[in-house]
Amino acid sequence: MQTSYSEKTLSFLTRVQGIFDFKVSTRDQIFGFLLLLYFFCSLCTYTTESKYFNYLTIIFGLVAFIHELFHIENQDLIFYWLFSLIIFGFLSSFFFYDKGSVATATLSIIKYFLINIGMAFVLLRRPVQWQAMYAIFLLLCVYLFFMAFRGEDPDNILPKASQNYISVLLIMTTVLLYISLERAEKRITIIPALLTLILCLWAMGRSGIISSAILLLGVAFMKRYDTRNRLYLKILLFAVILLILTGVLETLFVEGNYLIRFAHKGLESSARESILSYYVNQLDLSSLLFGFDPYRDNFLRSFLFNYHCSFLNLHSLIGFAAFPMIIFLLLSLCKSFIYNRLYSIFIIVILFRAFTDEVLFFRNFDFILYYLSISMWIRVASTSRGKIYRLNMVPT
Repeated sequence: MQTSYSEKTLSFLTRVQGIFDFKVSTRDQIFGFLLLLYFFCSLCTYTTESKYFNYLTIIFGLVAFIHELFHIENQDLIFYWLFSLIIFGFLSSFFFYDKGSVATATLSIIKYFLINIGMAFVLLRRPVQWQAMYAIFLLLCVYLFFMAFRGEDPDNILPKASQNYISVLLIMTTVLLYISLERAEKRITIIPALLTLILCLWAMGRSGIISSAILLLGVAFMKRYDTRNRLYLKILLFAVILLILTGVLETLFVEGNYLIRFAHKGLESSARESILSYYVNQLDLSSLLFGFDPYRDNFLRSFLFNYHCSFLNLHSLIGFAAFPMIIFLLLSLCKSFIYNRLYSIFIIVILFRAFTDEVLFFRNFDFILYYLSISMWIRVASTSRGKIYRLNMVPT
């Protein structure tokens, strides 16, 4: 009789646990899907002129941030640390910015930093459907290839950004796709990186071409033992040799002026060098601590208040708080060489691309870099404290 009662109790508890697991799984799927919606709407904010996608990113991002804020575990102290950085920057803007610029800086903080922190922790804790991410990547590639075959000028593709941002959209989408594949333990091939490089060549941005080339070479090297990747590399090498021998490659890139900027300027950029030199020369104690207000500077007005460097933009907005954040990113890069070398490739590519344009820090895709960086530290915390996280990373 006692055995029967125990079996019934065990059966009841099993059913209860199954219901609980179902709810957790459903919540994970919902927020994983929310992240995909956020990312898709972020792409649409650049590829369309509609303002509604921008509003949707704010809504999705705030929902994610609020949810993750109320589900913080004791081990997630890094969440509080990042939050404290942005509070410091928020206060700095009141000390140094004009009244009109304070509103702009505050909105940037709320819209981008907090939202991206929330999305980074969603990516850390929730599964992302790699099939849906592949669909988003292919949709972006089809759209850009369609524009290329129509003969559209790359500088006219994005209504709210220049042609340089095409590479940003492609690289961020490709990296997030690789992350979803790696998390799902699916095969990672060079095809997405190769398509990204081809489209970046069409867009003609030097930084984008170099960044996408690093991404392709990095993925090819990390997955060099994969038989399918070996086959793709052989086909790619044969195709390149064939294009060279037939003269097609010369027609495309030399006569088509696709590499003309490399031939004449190499990697130099007089505008970026002058901005960097001017920024450093203007530093004093107050600007070092609290940053710059670019909208009060006549020199930057000629560059449309664009620093053309994400790190300068970061310091201008949050002042001295930018330095521990940059140190954190560099330390995360160093740790990634030990714990996940594939992620180190992604971090290098994103940081390199961010050095030549304002593509990070108070932008839609910051959460990808936050995820790559924070995941290095969470793995160490989980090892030292015996905590099993949903993110199951292994050294590669």
